[in-house]
Amino acid sequence: DLLEWLVTSKAMSLDSKDGRGRTALDVARASKAPGTSRWIEEFHARNLIVKVVQRHYQQIIATQRLKRRTNAQISIARIYRGYSKRRLYSGVLMRRVEDSQRYAVTWGKLISSNLTHITCWSDLREQVNDMNNAQLLDDSFFV
Repeated sequence: DLLEWLVTSKAMSLDSKDGRGRTALDVARASKAPGTSRWIEEFHARNLIVKVVQRHYQQIIATQRLKRRTNAQISIARIYRGYSKRRLYSGVLMRRVEDSQRYAVTWGKLISSNLTHITCWSDLREQVNDMNNAQLLDDSFFV
């Protein structure tokens, strides 16, 4: 009980040696104190297990931090790469957007119309011409 109190409360080291070079475990074995010997061995075993578990836990935490840091770097690189590519190709992209808007104005009516009866390119050309003629004859054209 005294040994437990010294070790747990007063942080006495069980590995320190006396004048003859013996540790507390050596003295307990020599004095034939099996309860004390067993308690010291169990204390050493518990401390060893705690150290191993702590080391393993620290390795897991370090691995998770490394993964998080790597994922953050990848995300930042993606964002920067996207920003730089958009900046590099902004002119081309804007021209494409304008072209698609012009395309929608030109071909929007044809696409929205019923195309089931069209079987060849000449039918398509006729329908486009009809739509253009109808647009020219529209009353709003002459206003």
